[in-house]
Amino acid sequence: MAVPEAVMGIRGPRIIALAASHRLPAVYAYAAQVNQGGLAADTTSVVQDVERSAKDIDRILHGAPVGSLPLQAAARFETIIALKTAAALRLANGPSLMARADELIAERRLRGFSAPRRRPIRAGGPQPKAGSRPSGE
Repeated sequence: MAVPEAVMGIRGPRIIALAASHRLPAVYAYAAQVNQGGLAADTTSVVQDVERSAKDIDRILHGAPVGSLPLQAAARFETIIALKTAAALRLANGPSLMARADELIAERRLRGFSAPRRRPIRAGGPQPKAGSRPSGE
């Protein structure tokens, strides 16, 4: 599992390429790393994390003591799997794993290129808006 550190931000593409060249299945912290060619991510919604942080900053700016703010953990994690990477690693994607995934990415997405073909797995889950950016980026 690749941890979400500054090193992944700076050297992420190289780490992803090395994992692929050695056929190491790796789970990353953000959907962006899956869009760069990583196998999978078990991630929170970056949008929700930023919104939660903005509310805390607003409370602090309005005089709330930092120590009085509640410690908040992510309410939900999303599992994202890149099908093309899984096939390249010759991994068998069992039906139970596919059913539990929140999102499957059929092809890699790079900046400046067309959007990936993405399909939500769960009928009751959040549906992407037309033209919206994928969650976790």
